[in-house]
Parts: sequence; C-alpha cells; structure tokens
Amino acid sequence: MLTEVLDREVVVLDSLNLAGFEKNKSGFWNWDHVVSAAEHYGKKGHPVICVCPVWIPKEVKIKLKEICMMVDLFGHDKSIDDKYVLMHTLLYDGFFVSNDTNMSEHFVKSNVFIRNWVERSRIGFKFEEGTFVPYQQRPDQTKEPASHSLFGEEVRE
Repeated sequence: MLTEVLDREVVVLDSLNLAGFEKNKSGFWNWDHVVSAAEHYGKKGHPVICVCPVWIPKEVKIKLKEICMMVDLFGHDKSIDDKYVLMHTLLYDGFFVSNDTNMSEHFVKSNVFIRNWVERSRIGFKFEEGTFVPYQQRPDQTKEPASHSLFGEEVRE
C-alpha cells in the first residue's frame, strides 16, 4: 500500500495520545479524535499509519481500516506504542502526531541528534470544538536542513 503513494510524507498517529487527549477531564478515551486525525491527513493525500492497541472498539477499528494502515499492538510493555510510532516514522522518514514531548527517551542512546530528529518529526495537536488542529511542524512543509540529523551528518533535502 505505502510504496505506491510515497510521493507524500507518511504520517504516523500515536492513537493512545490522540484518544487520551483531555482524558483526565472526561475520564474516557475519545477514539473519534484518532479517526479525525486520520481523516485530516488522508484527505490531504498523505499515507497514514495508525499505531493502536488491540483493545480499541471494533467500530473504530473498522473506520480506521478504511482510512489508513493499522498496526495492532500486543504486549505488556507500557511504551511499546511509542516505540512503534518512532520506528515507522524513522522507516518512512515521515512525521508523527503526538503531544508526547519525551519520545526521544525511548531510544537506548538518546543524544542531541536524536532529540533534534524527534522534535522535527513531531506534530503537536489540539482539538477545537471536536475538530483536529495540528500545530508545530506540518508534513506539507519540508523538514529544514539541519546540522544535526539522526545520525549526526548534515541533511539536505
């Protein structure tokens, strides 16, 4: 699927972060947030990968499968979803949607190069009246050339 449409940047969704947005206020996971973000990028022509736990509601899973590629997660590692989000972002040199500003801590050897790559690849978000609103780096903007790429060499796009 993705190899045919890689003329646009891949966007990887951290579904637990999206669904958990304002969970402390409502007490509930809001899976419509994940669907809203997937539709937002899908409509713009971006390939979307959604990293989800296996326990998401069946009706949400059906909706998401129509919009994007899904990666179902099993296991007891509390941070496994973040690791898969980062892995797919790195694999496709894409962007990931999450408000988690500590994603670089999942790398065994986090350093300035990795922290820089993670921050340049992360798209923060909010919801206004139920509408997904991305901010920070957006995938329709190219990543700025940097003197600190993931592996330390200068990157020119």
